[in-house]
Amino acid sequence: MRRKNKWKQLFAVSMSVILAGNMSEAAAAMIVDGPETYQAVNVSGRGTGIAKNRMDVPSVLSLPKFERIATGSNATREQESPKLETVATGSDAVQKEEYPAFEKSKMAGDIRITVSAPEGVFPKGAVLQVSQVTGRQEKEKLQTAVREELKKEGDTRNIQELLAFDITIRNKKGQELQADTNAGEVTVSFAKVDMRAVKEGETQLEVFHMDERLEEAQKLDCMVNEEAQTIEVQVENFSVYTVSYLGTSTKASHMASRPKDGVTSGHPFPKGIGGSTSFRIPAMITLADGRIVAAADARWNTTYDGGGLDTIVSWSTDGGTSWNYTFANYLGDNGNSYNGTRSTTFIDPALATDGDKIYMLCDLYPYGVALNGNKDIAPKAVTGFNEDGKLRLKERNADGSDDSYQFYLDGDTIYAKDGNAVPGYVVDEYFNITGNGADSNLFFYDSPYQVMRTSYFYLTTSDDGGENWSAPQLLNVKTDKELAYLAAPGRGIVTEDGTIVFAAYSYKGSEATQRMDFIYSEDDGESWNRVETGTPDQWSSESAVVELEDGTLRFFFRNGTSHLCYVDYGEDGWEKPVQTGLLTNSNCQISAVRYSRKEKGRQVLLVSCPTGPDGQGSNSSTGGLASKGGKRLNGKIFVGLVNDDNTMEWMKDKHIQVNQNNAEFMYSCLTELEDGRIALLYEDHQSGWGAGADKYYTMDFQTYPFEVIPKRYQITLEQTEGGMIACAVEEGEENTKAEITAEPSECYRLSYWLVNGERKEAVGTVYEIVLQEDVKVSAVFEKIPDGGNEDGDEKYHDQNSDDDAVRTPPQKEHAPSYASKGNWNQEGETWSFIMEDGQLAVSRWICTEWDGAYQWYYFDQEGKMADGWINIDGQTFYLAPESDGTRGQMVTGWKLIDGVWYYFNTDSDGTKGILLKNTVTPDGFSVDEEGRWVHS
Repeated sequence: MRRKNKWKQLFAVSMSVILAGNMSEAAAAMIVDGPETYQAVNVSGRGTGIAKNRMDVPSVLSLPKFERIATGSNATREQESPKLETVATGSDAVQKEEYPAFEKSKMAGDIRITVSAPEGVFPKGAVLQVSQVTGRQEKEKLQTAVREELKKEGDTRNIQELLAFDITIRNKKGQELQADTNAGEVTVSFAKVDMRAVKEGETQLEVFHMDERLEEAQKLDCMVNEEAQTIEVQVENFSVYTVSYLGTSTKASHMASRPKDGVTSGHPFPKGIGGSTSFRIPAMITLADGRIVAAADARWNTTYDGGGLDTIVSWSTDGGTSWNYTFANYLGDNGNSYNGTRSTTFIDPALATDGDKIYMLCDLYPYGVALNGNKDIAPKAVTGFNEDGKLRLKERNADGSDDSYQFYLDGDTIYAKDGNAVPGYVVDEYFNITGNGADSNLFFYDSPYQVMRTSYFYLTTSDDGGENWSAPQLLNVKTDKELAYLAAPGRGIVTEDGTIVFAAYSYKGSEATQRMDFIYSEDDGESWNRVETGTPDQWSSESAVVELEDGTLRFFFRNGTSHLCYVDYGEDGWEKPVQTGLLTNSNCQISAVRYSRKEKGRQVLLVSCPTGPDGQGSNSSTGGLASKGGKRLNGKIFVGLVNDDNTMEWMKDKHIQVNQNNAEFMYSCLTELEDGRIALLYEDHQSGWGAGADKYYTMDFQTYPFEVIPKRYQITLEQTEGGMIACAVEEGEENTKAEITAEPSECYRLSYWLVNGERKEAVGTVYEIVLQEDVKVSAVFEKIPDGGNEDGDEKYHDQNSDDDAVRTPPQKEHAPSYASKGNWNQEGETWSFIMEDGQLAVSRWICTEWDGAYQWYYFDQEGKMADGWINIDGQTFYLAPESDGTRGQMVTGWKLIDGVWYYFNTDSDGTKGILLKNTVTPDGFSVDEEGRWVHS
């Protein structure tokens, strides 16, 4: 606390005593100031003095040093204040003691603490000592003191997190010193402070100085440098200081420090990152922009399925070469170390995405609970929620019976069963509870109010590729008949209609009671429904779901048959489970994905799992080395085609053998990369079962070029004004040849093509392309110029004129003045003509009436009316093929056929309707040997 005025009073009193000559060399003076007593002690052979504020005094005198004496309950630490300098005068000169500038630094945890002072404050040889306060009781006292100080000032902010440090300065003799602030200001800086929440505007940093009992807190003025990650304060004395994160936003509090974000190379979870030696349960997806996102259990120093596990997430934007990671789900009550009775557990992550947003589902166990490895504290057969869907709670010291859970959480407030709020506590979105001296979490062993000890579904989301995660949502989908309801790890899916689907399974006390099923949400995760099991007569647990093109959900499930099995869920519900005949270690998790491209028009499914010793299958759940009895061995990626009736054809010669020779292969996860490669993340080693530095799981990350399916490319056609564009195929395998046809509208002609934005000159109206990439094609048409006149009437082009104007290709001529009489006859789609004399028109032209107009028609050797292209006596004609009232009519003049302009003679001189070839049309256009208009 502040002492300046007190020291001045003490100095004045002692000076009056000295100048009055009432002190001898052996005398000791006592000064009492309130509750504190100071004793003068001999400093030199010339007398006594005060060791605080130095000033020049006569050389014959030396002032006494005063030290504070422990008195009653106010006993305090022994201190030494700086000695006073004396001025040397003659033989009575006293050696001058040096007080150099002071700057010392020490690390305490992740924080670097530096104390700085100018000359005259600390004696030569002074040292800095720093230790971090981590004891639970001490931190509770500090939090209480800070809250009381905030309350006095009317500050309503909550403590998000509190770091505490005991700072001491000692002289050469090891005696504790305080600062002589009359000689200059003393600065304490805290560096490498986590500023993320501060930069986001959710939290402010404050520094408090504590009294020696840790019961009173004094808030200090501090300077915060967010970029340098430093906080700086001016101090007058030393003891315990707290760096406190204050705010009204939610930020999970925890006992251990959340590991900092980091980077890795070539692998998302190499051993040791974030301080964890063991990683299990891979999950992995690919986003629309090609980013790979993976998740896993950080098991710290254990291979158990409980005892303090957290969720780590890693992402790569370069196809898996480099990775960044963060701890997405972290409580830290385990101190980043196994604790089988007091630690919470996040386990079994599953990831799903619509291409942009990520959904992550995990299991969360309260302290000391797990199915194995957590001192066998099994979860209870309860839902964990009351009839209104509110989280049920009990007081910490109440027994664990169901009747003791007489409280519930609603929003941020805890209520008793009678609806009255419990005063003094606030619960944030992460289930951290503060107030009344508490700073814990509802899932912790030391929380004043605790959740029911069962399994919970914990859902979070990310909108930035896995770098940051939302506050959690607990899903109320468990029944009170199940000991546990668990996520099937690896991958969920978002279906074509936007439904989120996660596979799950129930557990009622034994392997035989396990049954797979799934949960789904049709409103972006706001509400969830559950579909009961599809294998009522067969035990099943973890499953992997894919969606087929017709909307069927196919689940490949863990089972006890030594074969790969699946079951479908469609419009009519569950279908009968299918055993594929493929030998696998069936008692292990499976991963499955649907590949983005097809093989011969059929969907492709990829499934990864172990195949057991020597690839001969197994029904054992043991992992680890084969030499030690492990049976999860010899990983393989199976490749299957989906037939039209949804049955499977397995391409045995195309399966990918991941490892063999009885190498370890346990849990795995597949994803398809942006370039079509297959990525696989799998557990490749288990060192043993238990806790300790020598017990761990490791993972491997591999990619495979998927050559079994030829790469396919898309053809995209873009329409432009003046015509149509068409292609028989929309996609094709590499090197597929495709013809794209342009069909100009009347009065238009094809000018050029645009292929992936590049101009290509038109030769005819067909563009041939060999697929080497996705291609976007458009046909650019131009209007045929019209000479016209002031009245807008059309006129023919005079081929002897210099005028460049041309007319639109003329329409067909009017009917000739002669016609044959008779009657039309129809049989099905075939027309014939009965002439006036009753004879059938055969192999001849007939000019006759149809629908009020006279046209030329041709009837073949069977008397059937012809249409389309015909050749008669070496001449080519075209008869209208359209069933629009013009079918069979002779075409004359210009006609656009399959994107090409042709000219048919219009003269009624016995040559009418003949296709002109290799000549110039009457209106001045050139046609080639096939009769096609030659573009100029």
